[in-house]
Amino acid sequence: MSELRFDPIRRRWSIIATERRFRPHEFKRPGPEHPGDLGACPFEYGNETATPGEIFVIPKGPRQANGANWQVRVVPNKFPALGIEGELTREAVGMFDRVSGSAPTR
Repeated sequence: MSELRFDPIRRRWSIIATERRFRPHEFKRPGPEHPGDLGACPFEYGNETATPGEIFVIPKGPRQANGANWQVRVVPNKFPALGIEGELTREAVGMFDRVSGSAPTR
């Protein structure tokens, strides 16, 4: 389960997300050192099918949903560190303040 911890020495919050310790890239075979195909990036123009459906877009002109012809396109994070589901709890743990960050649902 994710949580936020306040560091009183540095006076800043940190996200602790133990469920993110295993990421998809940890299970793939290593590829070439320098991939030559820059068009393989799912966030580049023309690769809209490689990302989840858009949640906001600024179009360049007429277009279909989740299609090309956009200036800015926002898609949801497939691996969020924090979720909006669940109950918010706050407690003191040693010298830290801890706030729950609900576990993301998939």
